[in-house]
Amino acid sequence: MNTLIPRSLLKPQLKNLPSPSRSKLSCLARALLCGSALFFSAGTFAADSELLAMDAKLQQQLQHYCEKTAPSSQQQQITADGLVLLLSQDGRDKLAKHIQQLCSYRRQFDLILDHEQIGDVAHALYQHNLFALADTLLEQADYEGLELSSAQIRFAKAKQLFAWQRWHETIDSLRKIEAVRDLSKNQAEYSYFMSGSSLQMLLEHREAMRLYKAVPPGSDYYLQAQINLAVANIRQGWWTDAHLILRDLEKSLLKNKNYERFDQSQLILAYSQLQNEYYKDARESFRRIGLDSSVGDQALLGLGLTAMHQEQHGAALNAFKLLKQRQVEQKSEGSLTQISEAPLLVAYSYELMGEAKLAETEYYSASAYYQKWENKLLQQQQKAKQSNSGSELFKLFAEGQRSLNTSSPDKHSGRQQWLKANFDLLAALQSSAAPNKQLDQLQQQHIDYLKQLVIDQLQLQKDIAHSYLSQCRFAMAKLYDKD
Repeated sequence: MNTLIPRSLLKPQLKNLPSPSRSKLSCLARALLCGSALFFSAGTFAADSELLAMDAKLQQQLQHYCEKTAPSSQQQQITADGLVLLLSQDGRDKLAKHIQQLCSYRRQFDLILDHEQIGDVAHALYQHNLFALADTLLEQADYEGLELSSAQIRFAKAKQLFAWQRWHETIDSLRKIEAVRDLSKNQAEYSYFMSGSSLQMLLEHREAMRLYKAVPPGSDYYLQAQINLAVANIRQGWWTDAHLILRDLEKSLLKNKNYERFDQSQLILAYSQLQNEYYKDARESFRRIGLDSSVGDQALLGLGLTAMHQEQHGAALNAFKLLKQRQVEQKSEGSLTQISEAPLLVAYSYELMGEAKLAETEYYSASAYYQKWENKLLQQQQKAKQSNSGSELFKLFAEGQRSLNTSSPDKHSGRQQWLKANFDLLAALQSSAAPNKQLDQLQQQHIDYLKQLVIDQLQLQKDIAHSYLSQCRFAMAKLYDKD
C-alpha cells in the first residue's frame, strides 16, 4: 500500500538559475521548494473520457459475447468456491477459457448471491476486468433486495476501481453501500481510507480529512490514514497541525519497526519545516531518514537545500555530490533518475562557493549528461511513434514511469494497470469469439491511446532534460563572460 506522498514533493524541478549574488538565500533552492509545496497538484490522474468510452465499448462486447454463449448440456451447477478457484488461474489463454465458462454460468448467478463468498467471487471478476459479468451479480442482488450481498459486491468493485485510480467511481461505489454494518470491521475501515484517499487525489482535502479521522487507532490503515491526514493539513496551509500529527506518529512507527513509513513521514515533515523556514528542525528531520530507504535520495536533496538556505554551501555541495554519486550507481548514464537535478546542483554549488573553474567543469559534465538523456528520449519517442505493438508500448511506458520517480505513487500507474487489463480482455475475446471488426477497431483504439500516452510521457521528460541542458549552457555563458 503506497503512502500518498505528494509527487511534486518527491520530484521538484529547477527553474532558471539566477546569479548567486542576487539574493541572500539561494533562488534555486526557493524554486525547488515552490515545487515541494504543491501537495497533490491538479495534474493527479482522473479517468479521462476517451479511456472511459473505450472501456464501456469493451464491456459491451463482453456482454454481447455472453448473450450469444449458450449453456453446455453437460454443465454442472455453479458454486461460489468453484468460481473463485476458476478465476484464481492467471494468464491470457486461461482468461479466454474463463470467459466462455463464466458466460455459460451467468444464468445461474442467482444461486450464489447469498453465499458468504459472494464478495470474493465479485472481486475475482472485477480483478479480471469482467465488469459486465460482476455488475450482473450486483444488479440481481439489488433486484432481490439482498443488502448484505450488494454491499459486499460494491466493496469488491470499489477496491478494484481504487487500485486502478478511478477516484470518482471509487467514491460512487462506496457511497451506494446503504449500511456500513453490511461490511466487516476491516472492510469498513478500508472503505473510509479509500474514500478519503480518492477525495484527496481529487483535491477535496477537507472532506478527505473527515474520513481519515474515522479510521480508528489499531486499524490496519490507521498509520497510513494519519500520514495522509498530515499531508491534507499541509495542503490546506495548516502545517502546525500536520507537524503535530507526524510527531505523534514517530513513536508508533519506530516501536513497530515500520522504518519505511517512518522515513516517508519524516520526509513530509522535513520538507514542510524547510518550506516554513525551520531550517535547523528540517535538517534534523532529514538526517533521521535512512539513506537506504526508498526516499533516501529525496532526503539528501533536502539536506542540500537546507544547507543552501543556511548559506553553508560546502555542506550543500557534499550532499549533492553524494546524491550524484548514488545516481550514477543506481542508473546508467543518460537516463532519467529520481533526482536528475543532481549534476546541475553540484555545479551550482561550486558557483555559489566562488569556485568558477570547478563550476565550469561540472556544468560541462552536466551538459553532456542532459544532452545524452535528451537524445535517448528522442530515440524512444521515435520508436513509440513507429510501434503498433501493445507489449512494446507497455514496455516503454513502464520504463518511463520507473525513471520518472521510482519511490512515489504515480498518477499514471493505475491507468497502466487498467489499460493492461483491457488489453488482456481484448485478447481473450478475440481468441474466443468469431472474427469481429468492432473488436479489431477497439484494439487499434487502445493501441493509439497507449501510444499517445507514451509519447506525451517521453515529451514531458524531454522538456525537463532540455530545460536542464539550457540552464547549464546559460550558466557556462555567464562564467565565460566573467572571465
